[in-house]
Amino acid sequence: MITKIKITFDPTDKVLPRPILAPLFQGALMDLVPEGFAEMMHVSMLRPYSQFVTSDGDSVVWTVTALDEYAQKFIIDTLSDSDFKSVTLTHKDAT
Repeated sequence: MITKIKITFDPTDKVLPRPILAPLFQGALMDLVPEGFAEMMHVSMLRPYSQFVTSDGDSVVWTVTALDEYAQKFIIDTLSDSDFKSVTLTHKDAT
């Protein structure tokens, strides 16, 4: 079952150019999901999810799609949880 979530952020700091944001959100995603799932994604050749970043005015829109129930459980459910409030993007030149 394919499941998609779109999350809109209103950045509090200067936003990096969009091409740089997708890998940063990828890193943030791996920090948010359970460690075992993240480790499996680092060694797997296949990814049961996709993610991309767009903008809508001053807002940043992060779209994450789970391609199976496993990814839905560990990604979409994590991002849908009421405890999920923000993302910290870390880059070697900026945070």
